[in-house]
Amino acid sequence: MNPYVVIKGASLLKKYWKQILLFFIALLMIPIMFATSFVVIKTVPAADEEIIRMYISGAQSASKENVKVDWRDLMAIDAVRYKQNFKDVKSGDVLSLGESFIEEYIEERKVITTDIKGEELERVEKVTAYRRKNLDQVMDEMGFSEEEKRDIKLYRDVGLNLLNEQFGGGILIDGEGVPLNLTQEEFINKVIPGAESTYKKYGVLPSISISQAILESGWGSSGLTAKANNLFGIKAFYWSGKYVEMLTYEWYGGVKVEVKAAFRAYDSWDHSLEDHGKFLVENSIYSEAGFFNEKDHIGQAFALQRAGYATDPNYAVTLISLIEQYNLHQYDKK
Repeated sequence: MNPYVVIKGASLLKKYWKQILLFFIALLMIPIMFATSFVVIKTVPAADEEIIRMYISGAQSASKENVKVDWRDLMAIDAVRYKQNFKDVKSGDVLSLGESFIEEYIEERKVITTDIKGEELERVEKVTAYRRKNLDQVMDEMGFSEEEKRDIKLYRDVGLNLLNEQFGGGILIDGEGVPLNLTQEEFINKVIPGAESTYKKYGVLPSISISQAILESGWGSSGLTAKANNLFGIKAFYWSGKYVEMLTYEWYGGVKVEVKAAFRAYDSWDHSLEDHGKFLVENSIYSEAGFFNEKDHIGQAFALQRAGYATDPNYAVTLISLIEQYNLHQYDKK
């Protein structure tokens, strides 16, 4: 071999060893990335509106007083138990599973003294209360293997806890309801009047308007909301008003892609809320999807997904998760 080539190669290696090392590390990471992507894809919910309803209803029925059962824990377990064949699951099975998360215990014992014909008799009265078992406890009691436990947690935390991806991991769901911080509470209070007005005028449930505004605007913190008061990410198609151009993400063939798009601009959040309702009414695809025939937030959320409001395949589940955890459906009853 030519000595010059050897010396030159050694010199280049010494000069660029960091870049070469990073290149080989990147090559080693490719199989891991593909394996991780496969696992994530496996954990995406294979459920429709009817199935989601059954799990939410089962969790609500199993809950006791202020102890709430999280429907996603139930669904994650059954995804493994039934290998995602949710059509084989009965509502009674979901209720029984939900009840296994509730534990009754003796909170205190009271000594009750009763006077009977001048004689004092004492009896002990037990005061019971309820507490919720965590997912690990229930999985242990049900005898799942370590591999099954891992799959359940992946399904729960990756496939169903979609809010972590949407908000960069900032929202943690524990089934007990999520406490609002001041900014979140202020955001909801600010959009409630417009959401209720939109419901009266256009028939869009307040919980749907609020949850969409939260999701699309990131609690009002998105660049689009700051720049254009656009809470819903409505694009400027067939729009003669003001608009802005922004980068956004779209889903194509299951792949998340960054694109540049034109969005409507508004003078205020109230204007954005009103135009959102008007937009849904004037676009016949939402009526054709049955949006205005639905009487609750679950139905309207899935109708939005059927109509293609967003390209995210988990859009309906994400909205329902927000509504359930922040108790937004309370505004539908006013």
